[in-house]
Amino acid sequence: MHRQSPLTAGFVGYSSGGARALVDEINDNPLMQEMKGSFMHGEAREKIESPQNYGFTSMVRPATKGADGSIEECAEAYINFLGGNRSFPIAAVMDDRRFRLKELKAGNVAMFDYLQHQLHFNDDGMFMTGRTDKKLKIQLAPPPQDSQAQGKAAPGQQAASTDGSSSSGGGRNKGQKKRYDQKSDQYLEVTKDTTTLHHDQTINYKTGQHSFTPPDGGTTRAGGPLVQIFGDKFTAGLGHFMKQVTAAPPTSSMHLATKGYIDSIFAALGITIPTLPSLPMPPLPPGVTLPPGVTWPPTPPAVRIVKPTATTVTLMQRIEALERRVAELEAKVA
Repeated sequence: MHRQSPLTAGFVGYSSGGARALVDEINDNPLMQEMKGSFMHGEAREKIESPQNYGFTSMVRPATKGADGSIEECAEAYINFLGGNRSFPIAAVMDDRRFRLKELKAGNVAMFDYLQHQLHFNDDGMFMTGRTDKKLKIQLAPPPQDSQAQGKAAPGQQAASTDGSSSSGGGRNKGQKKRYDQKSDQYLEVTKDTTTLHHDQTINYKTGQHSFTPPDGGTTRAGGPLVQIFGDKFTAGLGHFMKQVTAAPPTSSMHLATKGYIDSIFAALGITIPTLPSLPMPPLPPGVTLPPGVTWPPTPPAVRIVKPTATTVTLMQRIEALERRVAELEAKVA
């Protein structure tokens, strides 16, 4: 029977039992990520390999240090010593109490960073959340040349990368670099001020009837938005997209309902309504089907004329200003 003395057991436990480390710095440039950290008091190491899980990678924030250079706050790592050799440490996993996404429910999965950008899978669905002072962009980029070469390699053969090295076996792998800042002709970008959908080939869009609501959430008196899109798809890029967007004309039922209220007020007050210029009605785009009961061009409703009555000068001025504003809006829509 092999027995260990307390001294031997303590040495084995110290040398091969693993350790917790304070993460000082991270180097993400080598083929395998490396860290610099400290274990026991006075025991600091650098160039400690930190393997990542394939398809997922992260780089923790550097430590916060005091004026004397000592670590005040930092990420932590859990160290294994392969073969019980304390000169061969491996940082198996790193985490940071300062930024960890907490309080997830059972079964949830999430990705996050120190700026609180989050990709969260939970019982309600999948949520990608950014910040209003940053941008959210989904894009396509051309495949790298080495990926194309690998796709053409014959079975059992090694595909050569762009620098002549092998992509498998004993060759030196290059890894890959960030691609989010590469120029793209196909992307969706969202910022605090704008939403941009860009595609240099074709945009296909299919829906029944899509409505735009004013930014303030308001609607016309008729209860509907001023601008509607008719048709079932947008194709051939932005030019055809613009042709499919039709502003509700001044004689549409939606505008006439609003204008009818104003005309009735003018007539009741005995105000002469100036004749607006007659605008030609454009033909319907090919393939557009009108809802039941709607004709083209629409027939304007009759305006009821009421005997003039006395009004105040202030009210007259307000009505005149309202009339001018209605004429301006109708001219813009037309």
